[in-house]
Amino acid sequence: MKYLLDANAVIAMIRGNERPIAELRKHTPTDFAMPASRMNSFAALTKV
Repeated sequence: MKYLLDANAVIAMIRGNERPIAELRKHTPTDFAMPASRMNSFAALTKV
């Protein structure tokens, strides 16, 4: 099953919220996707 990560989930992980991170660790990286339209926005947030 594929999971589409929304903005709230990604922001929570960037901020270090352990709950979504723990859920992600139950799966493999290939189980997740993120809308391409948001990838640039999140990339900019992580370049601090």
